[in-house]
Amino acid sequence: MLVIFAGFRYFPDQGDYSEYYRAFEDVTKVGLESQFEFEPGYMILMWIISWFTNDVASFFVILAMIGVGLNFVGIKRYIPKYVFLAIMCYFVHTYIMREMGAVRAGVAAGICFLSLKYVEECRLGRFILGVICAVCFHLSAIVFFLVYPIYQLNWRVRTMWFILFLCMAIGLIMPLGRVLSTMPFVNDISRLSGYAKDINVALGVFSNPTTLKQLVFISGGLLFYDRLSRKIPHYRVLITSYLLSVCWLMIWNDFPIFSGRFAMYFSVTEIALIPCFLYLFNRYSKYVIISVFILFSFVVLYLNGITYLTKEAGYFPYKMIVLY
Repeated sequence: MLVIFAGFRYFPDQGDYSEYYRAFEDVTKVGLESQFEFEPGYMILMWIISWFTNDVASFFVILAMIGVGLNFVGIKRYIPKYVFLAIMCYFVHTYIMREMGAVRAGVAAGICFLSLKYVEECRLGRFILGVICAVCFHLSAIVFFLVYPIYQLNWRVRTMWFILFLCMAIGLIMPLGRVLSTMPFVNDISRLSGYAKDINVALGVFSNPTTLKQLVFISGGLLFYDRLSRKIPHYRVLITSYLLSVCWLMIWNDFPIFSGRFAMYFSVTEIALIPCFLYLFNRYSKYVIISVFILFSFVVLYLNGITYLTKEAGYFPYKMIVLY
């Protein structure tokens, strides 16, 4: 259902969607000589799909299958006991933001999610190859290289608390966006110069709902770190990546696109990390906690609905491409 819902959507007024739509049409006509310029992996994928079909709906269905499939494989690996709850967490936020919109970033984030396997196994070469594959779909995935060395440091819990509060202080006192804006090389990097106009449009630390949500979960994750790490084999890699996400959001909070777009890759573990808290409760109280999680998911879905799934953003009303 998730593949069908995302694959058959038709959002002509949504910026990313309309550009992807026109790009695929162009690739079916002129191949890799298309006037649209995306990362090589995405261009090659469009080109290969165009060998078999010039139907835009089929193209978006294949993209949805890749994005949703990568996340499902990651969920099955990292939180097999609570797959349903993890999928629900995925649907109410990650799915809406990526598979329904920024599909290139969605594929890249899914590849990064699966690449965490090589972080745990200390296979640096395979991890680098995985991240390079992700970068071939979206350049911003390059930030995921940070996960490997940070994981190898094997920080103690008190160190992670210190890093968290240090980044919070930086975000409150002197976020790094304004520092970056003073660097002479910013205008020489096309993507950075395009985003630089948003510097000093601060989201804040405690005024940003996404940061607040992540602060709640990272605090709980660190507070119960010892108990959860004994019960969950992959817990350390999940929380390490998530810590990087919330820290990134805080220190770059005055550069919204830079903070949100890059932190997205670190936060790929959120859908597996949230269900981990169920391991703290006995069999009977788990049902109460699951009910709370379900209610929380509906609240998140509602907030995303009124914030992102709007007519102004091009997401509403939902249209099926086969009807147009």
